[in-house]
Amino acid sequence: MEMETKESAARKSCINPKPGIVQCQTQYMGVLLQAEQIPLSHNMLTGFFTWILLAGYLVLPGTFTTLQKSAITESGGETGFAKEIVARAIQNPPLIGVGTTCCVVGAIGMVWLWARWHGVITWVINRLIMPSLLNSFIGLINTIINVYTAKDGHWSVMAIVTATATALLTVAMLASLILYNFFLLRQIREDHEAQVNAMS
Repeated sequence: MEMETKESAARKSCINPKPGIVQCQTQYMGVLLQAEQIPLSHNMLTGFFTWILLAGYLVLPGTFTTLQKSAITESGGETGFAKEIVARAIQNPPLIGVGTTCCVVGAIGMVWLWARWHGVITWVINRLIMPSLLNSFIGLINTIINVYTAKDGHWSVMAIVTATATALLTVAMLASLILYNFFLLRQIREDHEAQVNAMS
């Protein structure tokens, strides 16, 4: 019964314009056509948002600070305590604004494009999920390298926040890739092959 239903659906979506030639309008073909029809401006925006998000990942590690032990040990009492507080403060405060702005703008832009074209699975995978996965992973590696090289292994608050954010985003994008590529896209590919084979 299920096989008959699939064959019936295949016949409805396929036509024979000439003897020996079969043309099918499957969901998979529809997705590919929709990907080609997405405006050039949106394709350019995906590149802009993914790169500006990566820029935020690369800028934020520059705001990490190290504990200035020499300045602390040279002083005592309240003065030493005050210097310790200053030493633990965030380095290069203006960079926090730049890095945070890049991350927020990039994330909002990508969420908007994802919501706008969520049905075009191939485009979402190639233009949003894959670049985001690679960029967030690069940001995580960059954070870890920065902490253990330039900052002598000292995990400041900003370092912990940045590493946590990039790690969570990496996991989220990996889960999205598995869902979209190995479940959603695979399903419509199998349906496409079934419909084509039913008419061959």
